[in-house]
Amino acid sequence: MTSTWKKPISRRRMLAGTGIAVGAGVTAALVGCGDDDDDAPPPATEAPAEATEAAAEATEAAAEATEAATEAATPEPTEAPQTGPKQGGTLRYAVQGDLLLTNGAPFTRAQGIPILVFESLIRYEDSPAPTHVLVDQYEVSEDLTQVTIRLKENAVFHDGSPVTPDDVFFGIDAITNPEQYGFTFRGQLLAFASLVTDMSAVDDRTMVFTFGTPLANINDFFAQFPVTKRDTYAQLQTGENIQGTGPYKMGSWTPGVGYDLEPSTNWHDDRGGPYLDSVQVIQFADAEAVGQAYDADDIDIATSVSPVFGKAHEDDVRLAAKWGIVYVGLNVTNPLFEDKRVRQALFWAIDRERIVNELMEGLVELTTQPWDPGSPAFDPDLEQPFYDPERARALLAEAGFTQTEPITFDHYANHPVVGAGLASLIKQNFADVGVEIELVGHQIPDMNQKLFQRDFEAGWFLMTGFSPFSPVTVITQPLPFQDNNPSQYTSETFLDIRAKLKTLDPFSEEALAEYDRFNELFHDDPWLLPCAPFRAINVVKPRVQGYNSFIEPLTYLGYVWLDDA
Repeated sequence: MTSTWKKPISRRRMLAGTGIAVGAGVTAALVGCGDDDDDAPPPATEAPAEATEAAAEATEAAAEATEAATEAATPEPTEAPQTGPKQGGTLRYAVQGDLLLTNGAPFTRAQGIPILVFESLIRYEDSPAPTHVLVDQYEVSEDLTQVTIRLKENAVFHDGSPVTPDDVFFGIDAITNPEQYGFTFRGQLLAFASLVTDMSAVDDRTMVFTFGTPLANINDFFAQFPVTKRDTYAQLQTGENIQGTGPYKMGSWTPGVGYDLEPSTNWHDDRGGPYLDSVQVIQFADAEAVGQAYDADDIDIATSVSPVFGKAHEDDVRLAAKWGIVYVGLNVTNPLFEDKRVRQALFWAIDRERIVNELMEGLVELTTQPWDPGSPAFDPDLEQPFYDPERARALLAEAGFTQTEPITFDHYANHPVVGAGLASLIKQNFADVGVEIELVGHQIPDMNQKLFQRDFEAGWFLMTGFSPFSPVTVITQPLPFQDNNPSQYTSETFLDIRAKLKTLDPFSEEALAEYDRFNELFHDDPWLLPCAPFRAINVVKPRVQGYNSFIEPLTYLGYVWLDDA
């Protein structure tokens, strides 16, 4: 899969996808929508048609300039000829780690049930224009502060009960007030959910959401927000009763072993499926065990495999869309990193071509930007290695950099992308320019805890995502870009860029100017050092047909079927 925004979408089409039109807004007949806000910001202004056209053309040029490189890095899948979906069979799907149901599932991206059990209200399939999933009406007000949503009549949970506005409201409340529901983990959807100032039911299917500020990226929230049943949430946390609306429902679960999914007879989608008799989700201890099972033909799909394994099975590789970047994080309040020239030096010290070609086996393309290659914020001129050890040494000398002991850098002890391999290579890069670091490996739960507690003394290796979404989402939702980010980076320029982009048409001239400001800041005053694209390397057996990850690199199996011919 290549760029999400590969075919630039016009503002008119994007807004049509949201239900916005000239003169439209929240339907006047809908009453009881909550308190009026006399201090609401004025409506966002629309860019002139010529500006929009120019922005779209610029986006198209950027997409075309990078498409060839992206596709060259994406192995073409070899698939058996399709004769049409077939009913039946069991799909075997590998995961590493057990279900984590007690710390915010399904509202967090921690290890949990695949998205074929839960669904969002809308989703992006092949463009940033949202597709209705659980709704038949979705309207955003012209001032970008309200959304009116009506649920489908046939939107029901796996037990046959209807999805109600209360179920949706519950999810938002759980994200913003997790302690009330028995967990403390605060996922990245909090950045959106905390902006909801009112949510009101008009009738048993229609609801209105009011946000405290205009949000040009308002669709991104509802495209990520999963729906589960309010009344059975306590049972979901124990695994006794997990209610979603997707094509498959939970069957049996054996902790430490895996779980089985069964087709839902109540699925609302009319495009076909589910086709499988069952999905067997098998738990493995590590990537090596997953690889052995795939080679033994004991599993059909393995996601996020190591680049080495992907290269060895290149014909089966399905690269997910670019989700973000693999990066080195820096705590800018650490005395050694307060001077931006030191951070600039470390930026120039990283050998990105070696990372892509050696560590990632040439399966992915080089990148230094958090954007999707077709995003209006993407600048093809910035897709360079930016590797210059001499320049790095000169910057360190200019800054008067000295150290008395190695600097601590944290990383995952065992991860196919941001594990010891990447950390060791960059340690060598830094040593080559005169900066000594000490690597400290952590198990995944411990490293995640350090991330969410913002507990990094100096540096770390991680990845950030959301590239397929609106540019403002990319630089507001992930933890490395939030107000209270682990780098403790609080540049006034950065905050100003984010604030302005929240209300701007993403294709407008004004937005393009803000993207340029961000791209300059990201390289001139770095708090994250981009190393490589974050693209999941998945391997899929030829018998699996209809495999699709849509725009998000989350595996969606709703239309998958098996061909054993």
